Amino acid sequence: MEPLKLTEVLMADVGRPRNDGTRGSGLYAVPIGLNRAPDSVEAQFLVRHWDSPPRFTTRHRPGILTVLTDRVILERTTIDEVETCHAETLRLVIKSMRQ
Repeated sequence: MEPLKLTEVLMADVGRPRNDGTRGSGLYAVPIGLNRAPDSVEAQFLVRHWDSPPRFTTRHRPGILTVLTDRVILERTTIDEVETCHAETLRLVIKSMRQ
């Protein structure tokens, strides 16, 4: 089986912020494609290691990653956060699957 790899942010499926003034209303879901759908063990590994990654930034938020078919979805975040902190953590999680 081919190792899992991140492909791209699925811009057409990015959520929209509520922006209603409530706490967290500027956050939304950001789906990121995978080269294939992970099996159930891989999906559990992704979630578990996202929640407790090998290294993370101070802006890391456990509990926001879900796996849905051939994508991971980061809930309650922004494109900017994905680019500046979550992407590196996610790459480390994917890389740790190969070790």
